[in-house]
Amino acid sequence: MSSNKLLAAVSSRVSHFTPFRKSSRVSKAVLAFDITLVALSIRTGYLVDKISVPEHLIEQSFSALLKELRDVSECFSDILHLYEPSGKQSFIVNKVLLLNKLESLLDQHLSSIYPTFLCLPERGDVYRLDIIPPGLLDVLGMLLEKLKRATDSNIPTENQIIQLPQELSSTICIPLAAILLDYPIAYVPSSDRTSFLSGVPLVLYRCRIDIQSPALQEEPEEGKGHILLQFSCPEMVDDSTSAMSTQQISVHLESTFGPRIAHSLPGSSLYVDHEHITLDRVAL
Repeated sequence: MSSNKLLAAVSSRVSHFTPFRKSSRVSKAVLAFDITLVALSIRTGYLVDKISVPEHLIEQSFSALLKELRDVSECFSDILHLYEPSGKQSFIVNKVLLLNKLESLLDQHLSSIYPTFLCLPERGDVYRLDIIPPGLLDVLGMLLEKLKRATDSNIPTENQIIQLPQELSSTICIPLAAILLDYPIAYVPSSDRTSFLSGVPLVLYRCRIDIQSPALQEEPEEGKGHILLQFSCPEMVDDSTSAMSTQQISVHLESTFGPRIAHSLPGSSLYVDHEHITLDRVAL
């Protein structure tokens, strides 16, 4: 099945999926495209943040959706629902990509440059952490074990849900989300406050995919193509000789996603750009 036919089929299933009936057409079109990118091993995970499902129906709704999509294509056979109950957040993740990412992060013999962990202290400037924060390290280890068990399990993939521990603090949830979403920069708040980086000059990065597909006609045009990733990095840590320089981050994004897109979405193009901004507050 061609990528355009796959996108059209997934879009049709998502747009007619009963639990999503109250969501807008645009939200469903974006969801369909992004979970297809996960299934095609272009991105590790996607945060379902524009689709509203009652909390008591979340597990069964996503199990039913993944079962439908697995009927559409075998590429959905390794796709799982990961639920973070503290923030009531659902991630659709690629089991193979996430396993590889976690094994690389947790292997002490490998030096993973990305993500770079940046501490957001209550006072003072942002600074880089040389190690994975201990609390996050524990959760990553637990998640790796759950993924391995899910891989060895005879339970159908669509019925597998990985639920993270209750009451995880934002000091863990925020950098964990960055890992799941392939961000090269992972912020680590020093507390559970809700306002960050107020008035701090930032570099805002965007990765876009330029693809011609009828399945994406519902998307609003914001610049060129579909936004794959969008994240920020404080200007103060933009050292031209480090992994946090605009050049190195851009090269990392292009070398990571460019070949994946060329393989799975032939004819599509990746665009990476950045701009300098300052905001009153940043939502992480």
